[in-house]
Amino acid sequence: MVTMYIDKVPNRNSPPFILLRKAWREGRKIKKKTLDNLSKWPPDKVESLRRVLRGETLVPVGEAFAVERSLPHGQVEAVLRTIGKLGLDRLIASKRCRERDLVVAMVAEQLIHPCSKLATTRLWHTTTLAEELNVEDADEDELYQAMDWLLRRQGRIEKKLANRHISQGSLVLYDVTSSYYEGRTCPLVRFGYDRDGKKGSPVIVASGHARWRIQIQAFNKLCTFRHFDHIFKHDPNAILGFLLTLALAFNLFHTFWALNLKPQLRQRYTKTHWAQMIEATFPVLFDPQPSPPRP
Repeated sequence: MVTMYIDKVPNRNSPPFILLRKAWREGRKIKKKTLDNLSKWPPDKVESLRRVLRGETLVPVGEAFAVERSLPHGQVEAVLRTIGKLGLDRLIASKRCRERDLVVAMVAEQLIHPCSKLATTRLWHTTTLAEELNVEDADEDELYQAMDWLLRRQGRIEKKLANRHISQGSLVLYDVTSSYYEGRTCPLVRFGYDRDGKKGSPVIVASGHARWRIQIQAFNKLCTFRHFDHIFKHDPNAILGFLLTLALAFNLFHTFWALNLKPQLRQRYTKTHWAQMIEATFPVLFDPQPSPPRP
């Protein structure tokens, strides 16, 4: 019986010889014969041939393993490392807790996939973000609770930011806009200089914090009073009906504005005022307790 094998022969101070040999038995003697010198082969190729000569069956890696799930991780690692380097997580809360993980996850998800809270709980499962922060089981209600928790810590966070970036005698710069505002009831507007040349209209003088508060309140109004995310959760097609209803209301309102209002009333009150008055009239149709505002 002839057996082929790979033999490793020492070569003093030089690399050893890698030889392909065959061996067989004649009587009581074992004879060997060198078939080839494999010293120039790469080690992985030599090992593969060694395993084949031992009778092992080699298959491609793609056939030996089946990829059941592969989630993107690069962008998650980059965002979380940046958050850790900036100390944003420690700024939110010095000790790790469930609420802090949820807030950090929302911040990271807004950088990766800007979306609503309902979509956040779905999209962060398409990456390793939810697994990294252990928030796989969180729903949109828990995210809103985490935002309420964050709002209660606003003073602490602002104090930490001030201690980090502001020292005694520091110069603090902030930006405001001089765009004019059509309404009269917004508490954030003041009469002032307008670079657009609009006279007789208040100017929006709101800092970034006030703008952030308006955006959050507007989004919460859609979710809390109009149940926008609740509708989408049950039937995504209902959003199309909601948008069509808004388009119909928009056209009806402008028809009312053009055909039913006298020019004096158009000049005296803005479209925003009339829209708010009509909106306030809707509950009276079903529950005639509050009275609509009078112009």
